[in-house]
Amino acid sequence: MKLWILGTVIASLAGGLVEARESAEKRHYFTKVLRSYLVTIDRGLTQAQRGSLDAGMRQALAEGFESLKPKLSPKRLQDLGDTLKKLETATDAGDVKLMRDYRGLVFEAFRVVTIPTQTPEIHLGIEVYKEHCAACHGATGHGDGKLAQNKRFPMVPPPPHLDRLAEEGQRTAFSYYNLLLMGVEGTPMQAYDVSLTDDQRWSLAFYLMARPFQGGKPELWVPEEVWKSLAAADQVKLQDSFGTLEQLADYDDTELAKQMRKLFPERKDAEIAALMQSLRRSLPYFSRTPRLKR
Repeated sequence: MKLWILGTVIASLAGGLVEARESAEKRHYFTKVLRSYLVTIDRGLTQAQRGSLDAGMRQALAEGFESLKPKLSPKRLQDLGDTLKKLETATDAGDVKLMRDYRGLVFEAFRVVTIPTQTPEIHLGIEVYKEHCAACHGATGHGDGKLAQNKRFPMVPPPPHLDRLAEEGQRTAFSYYNLLLMGVEGTPMQAYDVSLTDDQRWSLAFYLMARPFQGGKPELWVPEEVWKSLAAADQVKLQDSFGTLEQLADYDDTELAKQMRKLFPERKDAEIAALMQSLRRSLPYFSRTPRLKR
């Protein structure tokens, strides 16, 4: 009898372990699906900023939505579905706003944490770039690294011009972080989900947002000195308006410039650009770092 009971207990425990493993595998798989879809959404926003969504992107967004449906509550399902339907018939001017709205709804629905749990480090960001990125993207960030210039084995497609992406407002710190986690399907860009730590990915992401390639090589600056170079009145406004990593991680340069023009209506575009770069190079490295609660 005792042996029978012991056997039953062991069988039950074994069954529980198998079930737990299968559940963990399902969660891991869905996380990959979600992360991949976030990359698609990011590409969709980039495409919308350049003009309008093409048929292929609209189909990719619809297919990704189908894969998320089983995990959505009825309310989230309706909100996301309604926004996606609007995207199908939106005019070119409406695509960008709707894409931002859709991305925000996905973030909320799946409680996507879009900020680091620790303050990024500039030294870590530049070290990671030199070790893992420069061979393809080059010291200039122009996609002219040694591997990219190999004519015998050309990279298809070639690495993008990172400064140009920033100028066009096509990246956020979070989107860089997510790309590092997932890689980019159909390109040489691999996933750094294992080879880099979370802190390394975030530090690199914030480093790339600061236009770090002036002078033809990766730059290293002192965030506190950049901050001190700003006028005291500007510091107060910037701290009050962009004082958390949540804002600095979620805003691309297009959105950040828009917010800054409201904050400094008397400034010219060149002054706004310089102020924005100073912000990117300073505040993220000693900003408040609240964990998102959704």
